[in-house]
Amino acid sequence: MKKLIASILFLASVSAFQNLHAQKYFTYDGDVFSILITCDNANTKVTNVEFSENGKWVQFSLHGKTDLEGTKEGGFVFYCKDGKGDYYAVDYYREGDYVIVHSCDSDHNWGDTQWTCYRRAGE
Repeated sequence: MKKLIASILFLASVSAFQNLHAQKYFTYDGDVFSILITCDNANTKVTNVEFSENGKWVQFSLHGKTDLEGTKEGGFVFYCKDGKGDYYAVDYYREGDYVIVHSCDSDHNWGDTQWTCYRRAGE
């Protein structure tokens, strides 16, 4: 019985370890802040987005996306909300491997404020 329980615990820990590493991380830096985008292992779904603030990563909640792979530049836009209730559109351009972050409202209408962030070297 102990061997069975040990085997189950071992398999569960191996599975959990694989899931920990079954993500891809992409960091984009700008003049004002950096953005950390976490994707699934297949790199097909954004699972988390964090922005830098005072030397720490702050998680934003995801609130929708638009697939732009059929466009000339390729990529996607996803919408997120910070802890203060402010919304942002993160517009990823696959061709240039950079993002433009736009302020927006809860209906995803983009405002005039935007920031460009470029992929961190070596990632």
